[in-house]
Formats: sequence, C-alpha cells, structure tokens
Amino acid sequence: MASSSPHPTANPAPHAHRQVPELSLRQFQAGSPAERTAFTGALFAGLKDYGFVILKDHAIDPALLTRAYDLVAKLFALPVEEKLRCDSGDGGQRGYTAFGREHAKDSDQPDLKEFWHVGREFADDHPLATVYPPNLWPERPAGFRETLLALFGGLEAAGHTMLEALAPALDLPPTFFSQMAATGIRSCVSSTIHPLPMTRRPERFARRPTKISISSPCWFRPMALDWSSSTGTAPGWRWKPTRKT
Repeated sequence: MASSSPHPTANPAPHAHRQVPELSLRQFQAGSPAERTAFTGALFAGLKDYGFVILKDHAIDPALLTRAYDLVAKLFALPVEEKLRCDSGDGGQRGYTAFGREHAKDSDQPDLKEFWHVGREFADDHPLATVYPPNLWPERPAGFRETLLALFGGLEAAGHTMLEALAPALDLPPTFFSQMAATGIRSCVSSTIHPLPMTRRPERFARRPTKISISSPCWFRPMALDWSSSTGTAPGWRWKPTRKT
C-alpha cells in the first residue's frame, strides 16, 4: 500500500539496513522541477529520520578544505597565550574560545574543546556592522583570514541553498529561511572545533566524571553545516561536504 505521507521517509523497516541519505546539491540547483521536488523530499526525510544528511556536488573546492584544515591545525598548535589575544569574550560569536569555557545547555560540565568562530564581514557603513561583532584574526598562520573567509562564503552559500530547498517541505515560501539568513535576522557562524585529547587534560579537569569531551549539542540556528576533510575522517554532525564525483 502506498504511503499517504506527502514527504518520503528515509527510515526503512525496523530490521532493514539504515543508510544516511547522500544528496547531490546539483540536483536541486540545476535539476528539473521534478528533481528539485525529489531533493526537497529527501532532504526533509533525512533531517526528520536521522537529523542530518551527506551533501555532495557542492561548490566548495576540496583544495580549499585541505588548506583550511592545515591552517586550523597550525592555529590550534599555537600557545594559548597567543590565541587568547583574539579571545571571544562572553558572547563567543567571533574569535577564540578556550578549553573549558563553554558547556551544553542544562549541563554543569564544561566542554573540553577550544574553538574559533568566523562570521560574515560587513563594511563600516553597512546597517548590520553595529549589530554583529567584527571577526578577530590571529597574526599567524599566514593566510588564515583569507582561507577561512573563503570557506565561510562557500558554506554560507550552500547553506542558503539548503534552506531554500527545505522551505517547501514545511509549506513555506522558498525564500522564507534563506532571506532571514541573508538579511541578518539569523546570523551565520563558522565554528572550527578542536576537542582536547584525553591524554592532555589540564589538572582542573582530571576528575571530570565523564570521558566525553563535548556534551550533546543544542542548536539555536535552523541548520548546521559540518565541513569535513576530503577523506571524511572528521566526525560529521550535520551536512558534510565531500569530494565532487
């Protein structure tokens, strides 16, 4: 019997092999109306049944991902004192946040991770220039600012397309979410996260009752894109860029 649900499901029979949906962004961007509708349905089903999908055929150059990973590794290898010159402060929206400062909602255990936030940059006369804090950039490694901004731009563009694709599944106008993101009603932030290896815990965390470095995330934005290396070795939480095929 055919399902009466208006959207397909990515969740098969209980004993069947489950597979996270792998979607081609090109299908939505350059496909026929029927292909775009199918993409929207598969995206909605993947988010509903798994919480994430794997995204391919996006415009983010694998070479840019490789370069970003190399620079981020060099950044986090810098002395803490040097990284703290770009301390994010209480807001944490831009720049560096040190180990043990952040914790998940309703948890009293600090996350054993450090991270760096990058957001959209605005000209001084832009209406949103006074709404969002400016990015904070380290003196080294060389090329960090240019590379991370290029990666942020690619992720933001892909994110807007994904939001446009998702809206019809919720009976909303196609630009409902993407327009909110474009106009700054909901900010876009790129988070570069470095979990603390278990063998390098500071003494103040030695008696932490759990071996989990990062608590379960609580997202306050409509989506999160996880940018991963082309080899797929980084853990994926949401939409994961992969090599073009």
